[in-house]
Amino acid sequence: DPERSHPKWMILTILPVPPPHVRPPVRVEGLNPSPDDVTHHLGNLVRCNNALLRMKESNQQQTAVKEQLALLQWTVTTYFINDKPSIQRAVTRNNKVIKSISQRLKGKEGHIRGHLSGKRVDFSARSVISPDPSIRIDQVGVPKHIAKILTFPEVVTQRNREELAQLVQNGPDKLEGANYVINPQGVKFSLSRTTERSTMHLDDNSIVERHLKDNDIVIFNRQPSLHKMSMMGHHAVIMRGSTFRLNLSVTTPYNADFDGDEMNLHVPQSQQARAEVKHIMLVPNQIISPQKNGPIIGLVQDSLLGCRLLTLKNTFLNRNEMMNLMMCIIHTKKNIVLSPPCIIIPQKNIYLWSGKQVFSLFLPYINYDFQADTCDKEWEWMPPKDTRVIIRDGNLLAGILDKKTVGQSEKSLA
Repeated sequence: DPERSHPKWMILTILPVPPPHVRPPVRVEGLNPSPDDVTHHLGNLVRCNNALLRMKESNQQQTAVKEQLALLQWTVTTYFINDKPSIQRAVTRNNKVIKSISQRLKGKEGHIRGHLSGKRVDFSARSVISPDPSIRIDQVGVPKHIAKILTFPEVVTQRNREELAQLVQNGPDKLEGANYVINPQGVKFSLSRTTERSTMHLDDNSIVERHLKDNDIVIFNRQPSLHKMSMMGHHAVIMRGSTFRLNLSVTTPYNADFDGDEMNLHVPQSQQARAEVKHIMLVPNQIISPQKNGPIIGLVQDSLLGCRLLTLKNTFLNRNEMMNLMMCIIHTKKNIVLSPPCIIIPQKNIYLWSGKQVFSLFLPYINYDFQADTCDKEWEWMPPKDTRVIIRDGNLLAGILDKKTVGQSEKSLA
């Protein structure tokens, strides 16, 4: 439609001029401020244009007018692009190459990537990631030496004064300590330079910048951040070592693996920011992907293989094994009550529980019917290979749990 999009619009008749704060004058100590490269070049453009107008009004020779027109075209070109090998570069009076508009925008140090898309921030850390299946998906293992550097500003009240006073007394060298104290007047005291920490009085509304501790809310990120699940909220778990620890099931949304990948950790610096991360960005709130409307987090690797082996028909466990597995169930809203064994031989003192009974301990109160990945199509109700998953009131009655039922499939239990 030529009314909405016409080729003549690609020809500039009015030159765009950036605002002064984009091209501030260069200040050198002891000298007068000199104009920015773009400001200097804009002045040349105005002078060339005015000279061309005067030459046309005075009816000068066509050769001189063409030369002045070519000079104006070259000035406009180098104003936008000044790094093409085929075009002579514009320089200042000191023979310094002028930085054009395109050079200021593109590249890693340009305005887009260097200032607008992302920038360096405080209260962040970066390290290599390692796998740890013993932590929850909403947790991240943080090395101790990083926890001593990253701080959170805790406001002193009557409720927490004694606790924060103990952290101040511990100082910056202990894990449960603090680095700075800011009094209500805004004066900041470094605890590494203060010897009288035990006598320091904490007034109400003072701020203690304490070390990172267990269960603190943090943001974990892996670049490139291509979708919203590239930055998610976690609970910090302070650990030994020098690497961040991550549950294997959370690697899919981050697109991470453990061959040397590095990830970033950010500590929110206010209670409002922590509340937003906890209720919006936390990993359990990001399990369903908006792209496919299905789970993006599910069991992988050894845990997925263990689910299949545990739910086979011929898998049975004695009382000691059941007790050990029950001790591992730490995150469930269900009251854990050990059900009676499915096989009882009193004469031989044999009491056996099936692997399906282990899963029934922590399954929520749901009803679920699904065909396993290795389904026997000839049997509709109860196939002999036990490939039909049946859950009633949170009890796994039949079926093998595999990638289709506990993995990242669309209708999985995840």
